[in-house]
Amino acid sequence: MVIPRYAHKERVVGQVTTTIRLTNWDDERGASQGKLLPHEVRSETLLGVLVDTGATTLCLPAAMIGRLGLEEIKKVEVRTAAGVREVRVMGMVKVDIGDRADVFSCLELADDAEPLRGLLPLESLGLNPNVHTEAIEYLPMKGKGTYFTAYALAGPR
Repeated sequence: MVIPRYAHKERVVGQVTTTIRLTNWDDERGASQGKLLPHEVRSETLLGVLVDTGATTLCLPAAMIGRLGLEEIKKVEVRTAAGVREVRVMGMVKVDIGDRADVFSCLELADDAEPLRGLLPLESLGLNPNVHTEAIEYLPMKGKGTYFTAYALAGPR
């Protein structure tokens, strides 16, 4: 299913949006194990999703979470513009942007909210929102310029 662009009331200069594909990770694994047929895997493609580096994680409206069949993992308190409130953490959803993919939990938003692509999924996928070009930059995955970083805390064992 392809969901139309999440139209913002006014175009904001420097705003970065992207197309993302969301897939129920349990469904995808079930299909790879022959437990589900490919057409039974719940997924949605979203056009024009706001890249919000002020959000920590992926945030999706409750109705979309329901269509994807995501299950509650836990409840957490989050800080919003309206104050602190309790929300559900749902999982697991595979997120594809371009040729990059990873699996994440997400926060449940009200049905009338727009999906938000937060900072942690962006970093995990090696994506950098460029507000000047209003586009996503793909950071290198190989070689000296790779965005993957690991620091040894102790010497070899």
